[in-house]
This record gives sequence, C-alpha cells and structure tokens, in this order.
Amino acid sequence: GSLLCLVAASVAVLDFVFPLRPGPRGHWVQFWHWTGIHDGLVSFFDAKIITEGKFDKRKNYCVIYFPHSLFGIGYSLLAEHLYNEYGSILFFTVADIIFAIPILRRIMTWWGSTSVSESKLKANLKLPFPHNLLMLQPDGIAGMFYGLDREQIVLDRRRGFCRVALQTGTALVPCYCFGANQIYTRWFGPASLAARLSSRMQTSLVFWTDRFGLPFGIVPNRTKIVVVLGEPIDVPKVDSPTKEEINALHSKFVGAMKGLYARHKDMMGEEWSRTHPRLYLESERPVESKQE
Repeated sequence: GSLLCLVAASVAVLDFVFPLRPGPRGHWVQFWHWTGIHDGLVSFFDAKIITEGKFDKRKNYCVIYFPHSLFGIGYSLLAEHLYNEYGSILFFTVADIIFAIPILRRIMTWWGSTSVSESKLKANLKLPFPHNLLMLQPDGIAGMFYGLDREQIVLDRRRGFCRVALQTGTALVPCYCFGANQIYTRWFGPASLAARLSSRMQTSLVFWTDRFGLPFGIVPNRTKIVVVLGEPIDVPKVDSPTKEEINALHSKFVGAMKGLYARHKDMMGEEWSRTHPRLYLESERPVESKQE
C-alpha cells in the first residue's frame, strides 16, 4: 500500500517536471477512425451529422457546441465528418482543471486539446488551414447540470466568446447535439448542492447512472443522436468591441441557435419533438412545463 502510494506520488511529480509536448494535431481524429470507435458510435446511436453551411479554408471558425451534457459526445462525430468533408482538423478546448490532473493533462495535450483561457483561444483562432476550426463549449461545468427534463443551455450569461470572436474576426458556428442529454441519466439539476459545489470548486461533481442503472456506469442509453452545424455567422474584426457590439452579436447568435433547434428537432422523432418543443436558456422559465 505504501509502496503504491510512493510510486503514484513519484509519477505525479515527474509529470509536472517534464514539459508537456503536444502531439500531431488531429491525432485523436485518426485514433477514433483506426479503432472503429467513430463507426461504432454512429451505429449504436443511429447518429447523423447535418451541416447547413460551408467552410472557407481561408477563414477561421469557432464551433459553439451545445449542450455540454455529461460529456461532449458530438466531438468525435463532428471531428471525422469535418475532416472527411473539408480536410479540417477540429481543435477542441477543455476546462483548465484538466491541466492540473497528472497523466490526464499529458494525454489531452498530446491529443491536441487546449485551454479555454482567452490568450490560448486567440492564438488558436489565428491558425491556418487545416487547423482553422476550434470547438468551444461555453456552458462548461454548469452545463452538466442542465437538460435533465428539457433542452436548456447556459448561454444567456456567456458572452466572452462573442468578445473574442469580434477581437479576432472569427466566424461563429452554432452547433447542437440532439439526444446528448438522454445518453446517461443525471440526478442533480442546476439548483442542487452538487451544482453549487462544482461551480465553487471548478470541477464536476455530477452523479449519473447508465443504461442498467449502475452509478457512474459506462453503458449509454440507446438514444438517437443528431448533430447539427448551423450556418456560420460572419463576424467583423473589432480590436476593442463595445458592450453594445458584444451584446448585439450575442443576440444574433442566440437567435441562430434557437432557429437551428426549431428547424431540426423533428429529426429526433414525433414523441421527442413533442416533449422537447423548444430550446431554453438558463434564464428562461419553461412555459410548456406541464407538457414536459
């Protein structure tokens, strides 16, 4: 027991001594393909990818992905689709807490993940093709506690990505993964103690059960998945955007996200569409609560 603890402590120390070295960006896309994980996910979830717009190799794009749910199931589905269709390698962001966890931080760095810090975002949004697509989940840890009984996302109070988009002139791409909230059963909502502690500690304290009711189980529910990439929203470059300019872009993005949801919810089936009639922001009170 003591020897095992000593070995673990030594590994942790060494992990922080040696510098992190990123691997070839896009390696994780190849990993999903080589292992057959991507094809397995598509088959298991009867998954579909819909792209409303087109991507220009000369531009940079920030894919704003919702909902966070337990984890971003749409990552791997989108990554291979974008690589096959456009040759772009999707760069993805992770919470800063990941880079404080020994070994995991090294794996994620090697795979090409990046911090959500503003400086890192700006640097990555200037990369040329094929690294001109970056995925961001603005709802973060808070979003893991939403979507238990309705499709609701943390977006109203998330405006930083609009400021960064303006400062870099990066096009915003609304993205929604239908069915992500139903993959596992989460038991605590946004008003729970677990949600408040997670926010304070900046780490996830989510309790979930899998398809067989096992706590923290890995077998997902067999639900349909539809990932939709909306039409890119062109954003002018403004070195010092005003609050009004940021709010205007945010309002435009919210409208685009809700429109995307309304256009494609029927692909989940009549029953799902009936019980999840619209997309709510965290500040909105559902008016269809009796139906849902």
